[in-house]
Amino acid sequence: MLIDKIKYNIIFVVVLKTHLKDEKMRLHQTRTVFLSIFLVAVFTHKTMAQTASSSTNIEELKEILHKDQKATKIWWTSWLGLYSVGTLAQTGIALQTDNKALKQDMYIGAATTLLGAGFQLLTPMVKVEKSIYNTSLNAANEKEIHNKMIELLEKSAAFEEAGRSWQTHALTGVANLGGALITWLAFDRTFKDGLINFAINTAVTELQIWSQPIIAKKALSRYSEQMISELFIPEYKQQMVLSACATANGFQFKLIF
Repeated sequence: MLIDKIKYNIIFVVVLKTHLKDEKMRLHQTRTVFLSIFLVAVFTHKTMAQTASSSTNIEELKEILHKDQKATKIWWTSWLGLYSVGTLAQTGIALQTDNKALKQDMYIGAATTLLGAGFQLLTPMVKVEKSIYNTSLNAANEKEIHNKMIELLEKSAAFEEAGRSWQTHALTGVANLGGALITWLAFDRTFKDGLINFAINTAVTELQIWSQPIIAKKALSRYSEQMISELFIPEYKQQMVLSACATANGFQFKLIF
C-alpha cells in the first residue's frame, strides 16, 4: 500500500508539472503570437500612413521649392540690378562733376556697388529645374523624387544660411570700413565724412542681407521637427487601442487600429 501511494504521488506530481509546463508553454506561445500580431499591425499601419502621406509631402515640397525659387530670384536679380545701375550712375556722375568731394564720394560709391554686384555673381542662387515641378508620381520613382526635393531644399537652405551668416556681415563690414578709411585718410577728408560713408554703405549692405528670403531654411527646420516628432511619437499611438482581460481559459487580448 505504501509503495502504491508513493507511486500514485509521483505520477500526480509528474502530471501536475507537465500540466503547469504546458500552461506556461501555452502562455508563452500566446504572448509570442500576440507580440507578432502587434508588430505586424504597427508596421502595416505605419507603412500605410507613410504611403498615404508621401504624395502630399511631395506636393508640399514642390510648392515650397517653387515659392522659395521665385522669392530668391526676385531678391537676387533685384540687388544685382541695383548694384549694377548704382555703379554706372555713380561712375557717370564722377566723370561729369567738377566738385572734388562729390567726385571722390561717387568713385568710392561706384567701387562699393561694383563689389556688391560681383559678390552677387560669385554666389549664384540654387537653381531648380522646371521639370521637377511637372514630374508625375508613380511607385517606382516616388522615393527618388522625394529625396531629390529634400536635397534641393537643403541646398537652398544652406545658401540662405550663408547669406545671413556672420562671415557675410564681416565681409561687407570690411569693404565698407575700407571705403570709409579711404575717404578719411587717402582723400584727406574729415572723420565725419568717413563715418557718413561707412554708415550709408553699411545700411545698404545690411538691408540686402536681411531682405534675403529664408523660405527654404524655415521649411527645412519644420520638416526636421516633423521627422523627429514622428520618430519619438508615432502616429499609431494615438489611433491604436490595446486592451486585455483575464478569462477562465487564460488571458484575452484585443487590438483595435
